[in-house]
Amino acid sequence: MQKQNVYLFQINYTVTIGGRDSLWLPYSVGCLSAYAKSKKDITDYFEFGPELFCRRESPEDILERLDNPAVCGFSNYVWNTEWNLHVSKIIKEKYPECVIIFGGPNVWHDMDKDYDHIDVFLKLEGEFAFVDILRKIRDGEELPKTLSGERIHELEELKDPYETGEFDYLVKKYDTFVWNATYESNRGCPFLCSFCDWGGLTYSKVKKFSLDRVENNLKWMSENKVAYILCADANVGIFKDRDIEMAKIVRKYADMPHSIIDAVNFQYNKNNTNICMEIAEILGPYGRGITFAVQSMDHGVLEAIQRKNMDINKFENLLLEANKKNLYSYTELILPMPLETTETWKDGLSQVIDAGQHQTLMIWNTQILRNSEMNNPEYREKYGLDIIETLDYINYQNSLDWHGAPEKMHLVRSTDTMTLEETIECWVYSNLIREFHHNGVTQMISRYLNGKHGLTYRKFYDTLFEVLKEDDIMKHPIDFFTQVESHFLTTGVMPEIEDLEINFEIPVIYGSDKGKLPPGHFVKDLLNAVIHSNLDYLKNLVLDVVENKLGYNVPDGVKEFNNVYMYDENVEYPANITLDFNILDKTEEETTYKVTPRILEADDKFKYKDEVLKYKTGLYKSKIELINT
Repeated sequence: MQKQNVYLFQINYTVTIGGRDSLWLPYSVGCLSAYAKSKKDITDYFEFGPELFCRRESPEDILERLDNPAVCGFSNYVWNTEWNLHVSKIIKEKYPECVIIFGGPNVWHDMDKDYDHIDVFLKLEGEFAFVDILRKIRDGEELPKTLSGERIHELEELKDPYETGEFDYLVKKYDTFVWNATYESNRGCPFLCSFCDWGGLTYSKVKKFSLDRVENNLKWMSENKVAYILCADANVGIFKDRDIEMAKIVRKYADMPHSIIDAVNFQYNKNNTNICMEIAEILGPYGRGITFAVQSMDHGVLEAIQRKNMDINKFENLLLEANKKNLYSYTELILPMPLETTETWKDGLSQVIDAGQHQTLMIWNTQILRNSEMNNPEYREKYGLDIIETLDYINYQNSLDWHGAPEKMHLVRSTDTMTLEETIECWVYSNLIREFHHNGVTQMISRYLNGKHGLTYRKFYDTLFEVLKEDDIMKHPIDFFTQVESHFLTTGVMPEIEDLEINFEIPVIYGSDKGKLPPGHFVKDLLNAVIHSNLDYLKNLVLDVVENKLGYNVPDGVKEFNNVYMYDENVEYPANITLDFNILDKTEEETTYKVTPRILEADDKFKYKDEVLKYKTGLYKSKIELINT
C-alpha cells in the first residue's frame, strides 16, 4: 500500500539583522509531527514531510515540492493567516481530495463559514486532536468541520520535536541561515486579560514539561546555529526553584564555545517578584530584559481590561533593586486602551519613570485578537472602539520573502475617550520619551532635577518636546513620524515615500535602501537614527531648555554624568563621577559613580548589529556602580 503524504506549514518572516538572515523553526507543527509519528498506526498509513514548511515562499515554489498531498496542515497566527489562506486554497484547487486542516491561535469562531476550502478547524491544544483527525481520514470517517482539542494533562506523553529530529532536515537544507527557536517548559496561563487570547486558549491550569526536555532543547540549539530563543512559557518565574534551574540551563548552553545564541526572550510572571530578577541575573547579557508590564497606569482602564497591576510601592522597590543590580528591564504599555485619555496616558508615562523605569518602554498598538474578549461586539460598542484593518504591519519586507498575500491586523485607532488625533499625539510623545529618556540623552539630567528639585518628568518632557517640535533639526523627523502614523491609522497601509513631505535625510536602518522607508512598525526607529546622529547638538539643546525654559542650573558634574552615561569614544572608561547628590536614590549625600558602557563589556557575538540597533538595544548606555555613599 502506498502511504498518504502529509505536509505541515508554520510560516514566518525572514529576518535580517546585522547582515545575518534568520528563519523561525516551526515548533508548533514540529510538536504535531513528532507526536503523530510516534504512533505506529499513523506511520503505517501516512508519510510525513520530510520538510516542515517555514518560509514565506511563493505558491509556485510550494506546489513544486508537494507530491500528491493527502493532508496539509497549517498553523495559523496573525503573521501568516493570509499566506495560509492563499496557499491552502491553491493546494485545494490542484489537489481537491487533499484534506486541509487549520489550527493555532488564529482559528476563530465561525471561520468555517467564510473558507469552505478548509476541511477541518482544530482549536486549543493540537497534538491529540491532529492524530484523531488522521485516524478518521485513514478510516474513511466523516470529518468534523471543527474539532476542539482536549486539554493535555500528561505532557510527558508528547514527544520532543528537537529530540526526534523534526528540524534536522531544515537545518541541513537552509545551511546559510541562522535560526530563531522556540521551546516551552510548561503550558497554560492563569490570567484572562481582555486584550489577550492566551489564557482563554490554553486554559488557566499550568502544566509542566520535564527539565530534561528543556536541557535537550537547549543543547540542540547550541549545536545548530540558533541565535535567538523564545521561551513560550506565559509566566516565567511562577515556579520559583524550577524556573531558576531552567534559567541556569539556558545560560549553560548559551555560553558554550560553539554556540551563537545571543538573545533569550522570557515572558516573565505578570506579578514580578525577586525571582524574576534572580533569573535575569542568571541570563546576564543574553536576557531581553525583565518584563514590568502595566499596559496602563489608570485604574479605570485596568478595570476595563480585567487587569490588575502590582502595588506601586512593590513596583518601585523591584525597579530600584533591578537598577542597582544593572539588570535590563522594560515596561510594556498598550495604546489606546478603553477609558484611556491623553492626560491619563501622559501622566502614566511620568508615573512609570518616577517609579524607576529608566531602561526601556515598549509601546504597542492595541491589537484585536480574534479570540480575545476585546473582539466581542458588546465590548467594542461599550468602549467605542474604532478599529481599522491594517496590512503588513509586522512585515519585515525582506527580499527573500514572497509578498503576494499581505497580512491583516486589526488595530484600535480611537475610543470614546481618545480620538484618532490624540492617539497619534500620544504615540509620538511616547516614542520621544523612549528616545530621549530611556535611551539616555536626557536621563541623568531629568533624574537629577526630579530628585533634587521635585521637577516632575511630565513637566520636564512636556517642555522639552514643545521646543523639539520647533527645532530646526528635530521638527522634520517628528512631523514625518506624525504623518506616517496618521496615514497608517487612517488608511490601514504604510504610505509610499513619495506621498510624504520629507525635509530630512532618511537614514538606512534594518537593511532598508537609502531614501526608502524601513518596514512597518520599524518606521518609529527613524527617530532613533536621527537622534543618534545629532547627540552633541541635542544634549546642548536640552541644557538650554532646562536653564532658559525651566529655570534650573545644572551642575557641571551632572552634565558630565549625563554625557558619559552614553558611550563616547573620546572618554576614557570606566569613568568616575562624584556628585553631592545621589541621583539613583534621590538622597542628599556625596556619591561617586563608576560608569562603564555596556558595549565595552559585550562579547563579540553581540557586536554584529549595526550602530542604530546597538543604540536602540542599550549597548551604548552604561552600567552604573556606586563606589561610595
